[in-house]
This record gives sequence, structure tokens and C-alpha cells, in this order.
Amino acid sequence: MITKKLATKDRDECSVLLPIRINDRWGYIAPDGTLVIEPQYDSTGACLEGQPYAVQGNEILILSHEGNVKARVEDSWAMHSFQSGLLEIERDGMSGFCNNRGQIVIEPQYEFVSSFTAHGCSVCCSWPSSDRWYRIQPNGERFNDLEYRLLRPILRHENAAGAKLIELDRFVIVNGTGQPLAMTQYADVRSFSEGLVPVRFATGSQKMGWIDDDLNVAMPGKFDDLGDYFSDGAIPACEAGLWGLVDRDGVWLVKPSFRFIGNGGKGFWPAAIDKQTVGDLGEPVNSVMTVIDRKGEIMTEPRFSLVYIYDWEIARFSLPRPASSSLRASKHFGYINGNGETIWTEGH
Repeated sequence: MITKKLATKDRDECSVLLPIRINDRWGYIAPDGTLVIEPQYDSTGACLEGQPYAVQGNEILILSHEGNVKARVEDSWAMHSFQSGLLEIERDGMSGFCNNRGQIVIEPQYEFVSSFTAHGCSVCCSWPSSDRWYRIQPNGERFNDLEYRLLRPILRHENAAGAKLIELDRFVIVNGTGQPLAMTQYADVRSFSEGLVPVRFATGSQKMGWIDDDLNVAMPGKFDDLGDYFSDGAIPACEAGLWGLVDRDGVWLVKPSFRFIGNGGKGFWPAAIDKQTVGDLGEPVNSVMTVIDRKGEIMTEPRFSLVYIYDWEIARFSLPRPASSSLRASKHFGYINGNGETIWTEGH
């Protein structure tokens, strides 16, 4: 049985900050669009736990909400959020972690790391022939000697996900220490959320369904593909090449009609629709991204080249570059909330 998720603490009004860029300088705004830290840095990273930071030159600056420098991490770079008090840092192409006092607690030594949760972190080391993944503790020590070809992300406040076996092209379900919870093998296992995990069954039609936190089959295989996890009681599902949304019982909330639907937040999901339009650098495209609600209603004008969930209640979008832009030009970006309202857009 899966350990029940940890209780989610209520976030204060400043626990989530959004990186912004103005005239190639980076700062932060609050989710309501209020400026929190004036744009002045080379870059700022995601901030989901109330600890902002910036990159300036070749060092990371740990910031207060007033923009004061609390600590420095030299010869390092970062872009992700602090999670469980630790920040992924990169040095010479390898990843490790520092704390909010600027102390390096795990030296950069891994080719890939996931975010830390209360149950640890997944890391990847490359061997001569293939990658090896395992779980580590906040002090950098391994939980055990178990290794896998791949570890799916364990979401915040959850404690299980899929792991691909080294010798077989099959997945099992593991807990936060990397220990298999059962030896049942699947063609694929995604991430636990809301008491369910999407799986691709290894026998029969090999279609996708899901199992519950008692490891019982809650939905037999019936879908061609599924999203990575449930959110707000629903998950993207694919049938005959088109995507919709289904609920926990497998009932279609949104009939398959979209080119693609991505992983969602609280009541909204990124979606691609068929549309002949001008895309990045003026090139013609036949689809464009938008955001939909759990009824399939389009919440904002379809005009994005990319949309992903930045936080459960906020999505970040990218806009296509004009035809006159150079290949080196960065795409403008912005944020929308769970009501489909634009919070901020670069250049506006």
C-alpha cells in the first residue's frame, strides 16, 4: 500500500513568486502581478516555496523578498525552485544541491536530479553503457543499493512512482526510498497523485488504465495514452489520436477532440488545437496552444507556442517569435491564472 500523501501546508501570499524579464534583466512578481523584486539580475529561477534567488555572473544569490542578498553560491548556476529547503545547482555540467544559507549540502556530481521532496530525490549517474538511477536522502546518502534504468518523478506530497528495471523493458512501482512495493511489472508507470497512478499494462492490448494506492486495478487498460498524473480529479486521455479529459471512473469529461492535452493544475490544462496560423519565426504551423477547463472550454485566446503548469494554480506560456527575429532571440513569455486571466506578459 502507498503511504498517504503528506498534508499540504497552506501557502502564504508570497510563497509563490514568478520570474519576469524586462529589458533582459530578471526579477520577480507576485501571482497577482505586483512587482516584488525589481528586474536587475542575469536571471531568476522558479520560486514555489517562498525563497527567491538570482543568478548574477557566475554565482547564485539567495535573496530576501526585498531583494537583499542573504547568501552566495560561487561558480554555480540554477533555474529550478527550492524544494524541501534545497535548490538544485549546476557546476561544470553536473548537478548537486545547496540550502537557503548558500551551503552546498550535496556536491555537484550527478547528470540529472529530480526535485527533493519529503521522501528524498532521484538522481542519475551515467555508466559506460547506460544510465543508472537511484534515490538519495537530503544528506546525499543513498537509501539503499537499488538502481534502475529510469525513475519517474515522485510529486510533492506523494511517495511513489514508476521505475524502469535495468535488465527488463518493464516498470515496477517504487516508494520514496526506491524500494519496490510489489513485483507486478508494467509496460509503463507514471506518477502517483490523488491516490491513483496511470499505468500501461504489459499484457493483452497493452493499453493504459490506472491502479489505486492499494495497488489494485482501478481502471483496466482502455486508453491509448494518458497524462503523467491526475489533477483535480481528472487526467488527459488519448483515443484514436485525439485527446480529452476523463475522471477517476474513466468517464469522459471532455470528449477526444484536441490534438494534445498536457498535465494540468487546479482545474485547467494546456491543450493544442488545430489551427492554420503563423508560428515561431514566421513559419506556418497547423496547431497552437491554449488552456482549457475541465469542461473543455477554451479559457484564453489560442496563441501560444508552449504552455506548461508552473504551479498548480498558474501556467507559464511562451509566444512565437516574429519572422524578423534571429534564431538567438529568446521567446517572450508570460503567465495566466486558473481563470484564464493573463497575469503578466513580457513586452506588454
